[in-house]
Formats: sequence, structure tokens, C-alpha cells
Amino acid sequence: MKRILLALGILIGFHSLAFSQALPSSSLWKNQRGSTLEVFFVEPSGSFQGQFINRAAGFTCQGTPFPAVGTIKNTSIAFSVSFVPCASYATWYGLLNGNIMKTPLIILFVPPKGPPLKVHETDVFTRVR
Repeated sequence: MKRILLALGILIGFHSLAFSQALPSSSLWKNQRGSTLEVFFVEPSGSFQGQFINRAAGFTCQGTPFPAVGTIKNTSIAFSVSFVPCASYATWYGLLNGNIMKTPLIILFVPPKGPPLKVHETDVFTRVR
């Protein structure tokens, strides 16, 4: 019985380690537009929390940190940010490969006048810390 519990503990540890190695807690990622995703911590389940700072030219809500929440499983990653003051919501989803995160992006935006807009982009994040 002790051996089974020990083996189970080791497997759970490796499972948790896989997430932390793929997306380390306290890591900082920067995309080609100068925006940053800072990951505060990654839970053993793969859920993570952090903050996103938009610095992309032509987009609103620049320079202000907003909460980011997401999940990672193996190399698949998805996270989202709600930019409440700017009436927009963004979701990134894609693959993490070492220090590179390639993520298609969907932005939902409600302009002051006119119907809601949906924008498709692609971001490539590089780990800087």
C-alpha cells in the first residue's frame, strides 16, 4: 500500500511539474506589439492567473494592468482578459513551445456607435523572464 501511495504521489508531482515547466509561475511574456502577460502562479490543475498590459498601437486601454485568467494542458494554452472600461474582451488560444507562445486572438469590442465588432489577430509571445 505504501508503494502505491508513493507511486501516486510521484505521478501527481510529475503532473504538477509538467505544468510549472511549460508555463512557469512568475514568468513574463511579451508579444510583437509590446504588450505583456505576467503569470503570477500556475495551479496543479493547469489553471493560471496573472495580468495583461496592452501596449498595441490602435487599441484602447493601453498601459493599464488587467487581470488575466487561463489554463494550460500539455502545450495547449488559452487565456482571456476583460477590458471593462473599454467595452472589449480578448481571448488568446494556441500552443506553447519552450519560450515561444503562438496564439491566435479574438477581440470582441463594442464601439460607442455601431454594432459590436469581432477582430481576429495572431500574437507571438516570447518569454522574457
